[in-house]
Amino acid sequence: MSSKIQGVLRRIEAQGSWVCAARTALSQPGKAWNYWRRTGSSAWMKALFLNPDEYAKFATELSDSHLLEDLASRLRIKFSEIDGVTVRGNRYTPGAMLSVHATHLYAITRKLQPCIIVETGICNGL
Repeated sequence: MSSKIQGVLRRIEAQGSWVCAARTALSQPGKAWNYWRRTGSSAWMKALFLNPDEYAKFATELSDSHLLEDLASRLRIKFSEIDGVTVRGNRYTPGAMLSVHATHLYAITRKLQPCIIVETGICNGL
């Protein structure tokens, strides 16, 4: 549960607006609950990683590399130079994925070792 809270707080912080996140949670509690429920789900992990130590090894490997912090820092710098709003009137935000989701994807990739990975539809490339 603690990792879910930390993940949600990192996402809110990455978006740069606690007020916006709180407004969304209050005005759309169903959306907030679904987001909360999906974040950090362990069902896929139990199916793919029979040994939790294997996942932990990959997570530690990614953490020790500081890759996610470096990418988040680069996105913050990039978006600090951008001013404006989207067509819907929302301010531009880095929009990066949660670090827990990035860790999950990294672990899955390391576990399955695919020959080819295709990235599509990613807003900012994280």
